[in-house]
Amino acid sequence: MTISITIIGHNEVDHLNELLPQLQWSDEVIYVDCESSDGSLGKAEELGCKTFSRPNEEISTSTRVLPWIRPAATGSSISTPMSGSLPSW
Repeated sequence: MTISITIIGHNEVDHLNELLPQLQWSDEVIYVDCESSDGSLGKAEELGCKTFSRPNEEISTSTRVLPWIRPAATGSSISTPMSGSLPSW
């Protein structure tokens, strides 16, 4: 099974520096940038993410396409028990 993580953000460079190293266990991280001006898109690319850029009004994190997809804020962190169990699915 492939585990992909999608992050949608705007001006989140500081949060990306903290969050992305915690996600190295995943198969891929996709960062969708909403017209940031702080270098978030470049930082995500530098840290190995697949990246896309879209205007804010085109993005909706409130719609869930599949029941196992859950939105998370870029300021969030992954708890140790959760990060340890996800790769074993």
